Amino acid sequence: MQNEAQAHMIFRQAMAYAAGAMAINKVLTPHLTYRDHEPLPYIMNMSFAIELLFKALLAYEDRPTKVHQFDKLLNNLSAHKRKEIQNLYKAERKYRTMTSKQFQEEVKAISNTFTRWRYLFEPDKVNSELKMGHLVGLANACVTANVNNCPSWQRYKRIIKRAKGA
Repeated sequence: MQNEAQAHMIFRQAMAYAAGAMAINKVLTPHLTYRDHEPLPYIMNMSFAIELLFKALLAYEDRPTKVHQFDKLLNNLSAHKRKEIQNLYKAERKYRTMTSKQFQEEVKAISNTFTRWRYLFEPDKVNSELKMGHLVGLANACVTANVNNCPSWQRYKRIIKRAKGA
């Protein structure tokens, strides 16, 4: 199956970036204040991993895209897969209830993480806020949604642990 092979290749790349983010986080955690710019390598790697996780899901559904924002990637997925990710995210964030609108708002809030944080020294980016828990929750929801597509990828489940402050 061509779609599954393409999706798996993208998924493995995503997991490499996620593993890199986790390794960076492990080294930096004792020193992080989250007021400094120390978490930038973690944020950049994790946000790129999330983009690739979405693109793996889209490849599996044979819906390739060149967009990068999480909310747009999410909206390119089938309604069934969007609902699955919402439910996984809700469970990951330990919310009792969450409407589709609330979910869309949380995804939109972190949608441009990569572009906002890559050049944080630029004047318009200095006050960028990021809810780390939303980033980690979305990453884990996307990993699980990918694993649900292909159970043979089970070994990747729960590779993304909570970051300090998440």
